[in-house]
Amino acid sequence: MLSTYTGFRTVDDSKLAQHYENEIQNLLELKPNEFVISSDGKLLKYKERVLQVASNRNLDSQYMGKVKPKNLEQEMALDLLLDKDVKCVVLIGQAGCGKTFLAAHAGFFQVEKRHYDKVFFTRNHVEVGKPLGALPGDVFEKIKPYCASIVDQVGGWNVMFDLAEHKTVEMEAISYLQGRDLKECFIIVDEAQNLNKEQIKMLITRVGEGSKIVLCGDMEQVATKEFQNGNNGLEHLLNKFIGVTPLFGIVELKESVRSELAKLAAKLL
Repeated sequence: MLSTYTGFRTVDDSKLAQHYENEIQNLLELKPNEFVISSDGKLLKYKERVLQVASNRNLDSQYMGKVKPKNLEQEMALDLLLDKDVKCVVLIGQAGCGKTFLAAHAGFFQVEKRHYDKVFFTRNHVEVGKPLGALPGDVFEKIKPYCASIVDQVGGWNVMFDLAEHKTVEMEAISYLQGRDLKECFIIVDEAQNLNKEQIKMLITRVGEGSKIVLCGDMEQVATKEFQNGNNGLEHLLNKFIGVTPLFGIVELKESVRSELAKLAAKLL
């Protein structure tokens, strides 16, 4: 069963002041990389057995300069995305809440800062509705339709081709990742709710030295019955990873920010 852990909670400063840092874990039963909000509105993250002030506001670059968190959950997501100590991040939430947008811009920002060599993007080739059949062209042309979500975030195919030419982005189908060793990469897995347990294990075990993996998913948009009834790989990952390692962090983004219509559809449909 999917954990109800949402990534943050509120706490009164007076409770913290009455306890030493090494006793906070017992007081609040905090999980690694869990966020709390102090009574004066500070965003704090539990890391290395202490509560640290979360900070990700110095985003001056061509990719991140205009990216400002639109709500508390997006601020927490950016903190995890920019934390090199957190090697696996899960962003879950309804359509339009900013999962892929934040992941893409955080990835290219860190490539620009030379924290990683490139952004590596993949997703399962699952179609909604009746399959179109085999697509024409070479491997890139076949996976191109499945990469549109990240292309939308970076400004179109011309920008993506320029990034690919400079070898700062790579896109690959999950089918071809078996045996890969992805080093020094910021890996983004989109629509991760459409992965089974075997695919999730294969993906996580591809993460090499110096790499980070971000899985974006919406549990309400599972494409086929194959990924329901306990066979959803993302749900399996959460049940195994939440609270057991400082290498992992999760944020549930609860609000659609795409448009008023998208927000209404996510709520009512």
